[in-house]
Amino acid sequence: MFTISDWLALHDLQASALRNVLTAHYMGELKDHLLEAEELPATKTAAARLRSQEECFKTYVVPALAAGFPENSGVAKILQCSEFKSLTEGQVYRPQTVDRGSVLPPVIVMDWRTRPEDLMCLAHEAAHTLQIILSGHDTMPPIARETCAFIAELLLLRFVQKNDPALHLALEQVWAEENAAYLLGNLDSLADGLLNLNTPYHYYMNYPLARLSAVRLFASDSISLIDLFSSGVSAMKHLPIEEMAAQAAKLNYYFPKLPEPNKNTSKLDFYRDIEANNNQERSKLQGYYTTLQAHLFAETVLIWLSENQRPMGCATWARRYIDNTSEVTQLTTPFGGHVRLQRLLDKKRKPANSNDLHGRGEPA
Repeated sequence: MFTISDWLALHDLQASALRNVLTAHYMGELKDHLLEAEELPATKTAAARLRSQEECFKTYVVPALAAGFPENSGVAKILQCSEFKSLTEGQVYRPQTVDRGSVLPPVIVMDWRTRPEDLMCLAHEAAHTLQIILSGHDTMPPIARETCAFIAELLLLRFVQKNDPALHLALEQVWAEENAAYLLGNLDSLADGLLNLNTPYHYYMNYPLARLSAVRLFASDSISLIDLFSSGVSAMKHLPIEEMAAQAAKLNYYFPKLPEPNKNTSKLDFYRDIEANNNQERSKLQGYYTTLQAHLFAETVLIWLSENQRPMGCATWARRYIDNTSEVTQLTTPFGGHVRLQRLLDKKRKPANSNDLHGRGEPA
């Protein structure tokens, strides 16, 4: 069984760098979408307009991806040789592109139901076909492989925006909805795994870094796609992992670093005077910290700390000893990462059996 440690070695990555990438994302420093939230569509307006897989591949996917490469790259010709196969009845739905060697072209295996998400999936899998052929079947590290696929989705979005605005709105919603899977659940699972490098590896852990890398590369136009797609085993050198990790060092936190535990000094004293500029504010702050102090004594508070021990969020809950249940009373994430805090809270919210109130890179 492969572990997170094995996965890091395969990609020549350091856990500390990836934790910094996740911190930068949680604090909103890394874009995960090319449109602002208020620009996103509310409905999939073009759901009924898509026809056969072959027609959509020819009309949208091939020209969209070819537009991102030099004219003499042969990308359109490579894609036009693609073969398709449907999942057989009873199979678990898992789209994939199968490399059949140098004699036969890769085959794209997926269900086609004429939905906008199917078109996005088709572009995603077509990118795998491209990187397999352009790299001469040289195995690409999974993060880089998925970065190529997400870049293809962005190429499709850009092409359709110019040529079919109604469909573009539907595809933009697909991207936004799939962010919930790629950048919430999967990202939080990766964050958990980076705290214990013996955690078993799962393929979905590649998606968050690939998604963020694709958006960053696409927005900056800082790379030749032909170089990335043809790089094979050396593809990681083209990804902006270090650049994204460096964003964490530039962040302006609202709060200073949490001090080391000191039995003679309350942790709350460190923050007691924040924003207490007048008597009214001081009164509000006193009430707030009195409540929080009670939660500390009851061990019903969790403080989510970043890798460098700065508070990222806070949650409190109340216990009902009669039926051994509890109820969340506060969940605050000023920098984002609400789902991450909720997951940490679900693990922590149980009868206290430890005096530890915070730990390095872990919930408190």
